[in-house]
Parts: sequence; structure tokens; C-alpha cells
Amino acid sequence: AVCEVQLSVTDGAHIIPVHDDRSTDDAWNGVCLCANHHRLYDNRILRITGEAVVQQNAEEVEVLRQIGLLTGYDSVIVPFLSRRIQLPRSYESSSDFRDRFHAALGLMDIA
Repeated sequence: AVCEVQLSVTDGAHIIPVHDDRSTDDAWNGVCLCANHHRLYDNRILRITGEAVVQQNAEEVEVLRQIGLLTGYDSVIVPFLSRRIQLPRSYESSSDFRDRFHAALGLMDIA
């Protein structure tokens, strides 16, 4: 969804994490991400807004910068900032899917 890597090598990532009581394995609560973006998303460094736009958690990025752990930032995060993710096929065909998908993203949209 973020970097458009070949679908056959992506991970299915929960938008609302599995440990959250609101989480479900329904398709609207998922997004395909490469391993790098999946890890960054799960660690709340990379985020996807309720409008399906890629952003970063500036506070987390600054912490990583201060402790010298921001290697790869310019190639793995910067090129995708402010871009809308590639939306799943179900997005156009189902308004229910679309509403739930954006609601899930909005729940996880952090400042």
C-alpha cells in the first residue's frame, strides 16, 4: 500500500492492532505492507491517516535521530510522505468497506 512492492512479498498488517479489543481480522482492518513499512507502522514511526495518507510520527523520528538510529530514513520513509496509499480492490466496490477502513485508520491516526 505504501511503496507498491510486489503483492506476493507483502505482509497483511492489522490497522487496529490484534491486542486492541476493537481489532478484527476483517478485510477493512487490514493493509498490505512490505516488511519495512509493516515494522515502521507497528512501531508507530510511520502512520497512515484517516484520509489514507502516509505520514510520520515526528516525535518518534526525532527520538531515533537523537540516538543515531535513523539510518535509511531518506530512502524508506521520506519518498512516501504525504502520498496516498494504494487502496485495496474492495475500496471502490463497497461503501461499507470504505467507511470501516477509514474509521479504522482514523482510530490509529496519531499526532
